[in-house]
Amino acid sequence: MAKLKRSVPAEKLTTEERRLLVQREKEIERSKNAFLKLGQALAEIQQKRLHRATHATFESYLRERWKLEKSVAYGLIAAA
Repeated sequence: MAKLKRSVPAEKLTTEERRLLVQREKEIERSKNAFLKLGQALAEIQQKRLHRATHATFESYLRERWKLEKSVAYGLIAAA
């Protein structure tokens, strides 16, 4: 396995910090799939113009229905 290069020297974590790191990494792992599904759902709504029954534009749909800025939504779509 390749050794990771670090930009700063490695530091030892306290027991509490190690516990918190493991907990947060588990949250990231669980959320990763939801994040991708969110981007995919937004992409399909945009591509198929499924928003048109209630909103003239995808951007107004994002803003009014989900309180999402266009840049955030397009970032999620691009990531998916």
